[in-house]
Amino acid sequence: MTTALAVLLQTACAADVARHAGGFRHRSGFEIADPAAWGSGWRPVRVEGAALAYRGPGQATMSWLVGCRRPVAAPSVLARQLLIGLRGRAVTGSGPVSVAGGEGWSQRITASQDGAAVHMKTVTRVLEGCVLDWVLVTPGGIEALEADFDRWWSSLRVGVAS
Repeated sequence: MTTALAVLLQTACAADVARHAGGFRHRSGFEIADPAAWGSGWRPVRVEGAALAYRGPGQATMSWLVGCRRPVAAPSVLARQLLIGLRGRAVTGSGPVSVAGGEGWSQRITASQDGAAVHMKTVTRVLEGCVLDWVLVTPGGIEALEADFDRWWSSLRVGVAS
């Protein structure tokens, strides 16, 4: 699982985030919740390249990547870039989602790591010249973790005054 997450994070830039009102605020003015405050077993961890990352039940990892490079591609195209370098990958589902009132893209992936299956779900949103990616990686079934993951990315608020 660690290798799969590391591949996803290689192109990510750590964002400038600070704790704010029970969550975190990005320097661009958007905010996101802190899953560690939910009491569901998520604890903060450091993951190189991630603005925020958490380890949770079953050794799952949730990460939030923020790269502000003025992207010109649609979220569906940028989401596919997260798959580069994953071995034995299969996209098991993908489609549009609404993230903070705008267009996003979600995908489910199964990949192979050291002969074992690794399950992932990602959500990508382009916002104010930034690419926001949420990544859930788990060696077990993803269904039990999906509610927390969906709660996290859907907590994004934009247009927050500084």
